[in-house]
Amino acid sequence: MQAVKDLSFKISEGITMLGQRLKYLRQALNLTQKQLSEELCIHQSQICAVEKGRRGMSPRTLMLIQNIFGFSYEWLMSGKGPIFSDWEKGIEILSLHVLRPDQRLQGEI
Repeated sequence: MQAVKDLSFKISEGITMLGQRLKYLRQALNLTQKQLSEELCIHQSQICAVEKGRRGMSPRTLMLIQNIFGFSYEWLMSGKGPIFSDWEKGIEILSLHVLRPDQRLQGEI
C-alpha cells in the first residue's frame, strides 16, 4: 500500500512541476492562458488545470508546445536539460512575443 501512495505522490508532484514550468513558459512569452490555449487548440480550462497541478498534458499537446514554441519536451516533463530544443527558434519566438517591434531581432541570429 505504501508503494501505491509513493507512486501517487510522485505522479502528483510531476504534474505540479509540469504546471509550474508551463506557467513559467507562458509568462515568459507574455501570453495569457486564453492565448496559449488558442495556439494549442485546447480549452483555456485545460491550461488552468495544468498550471494548478490538477491534471497533466497529453503527449500531443506537449509535442505541439515543442513544435510551435521550440521548448524541449524533456525540460517540460522533467525540468532537466536545455529549455529549448532549438535555440535559434526559441530565441526568435521569445523575440516575437516579448520584445516590442523596435526591439526585435533583425535578420539571422
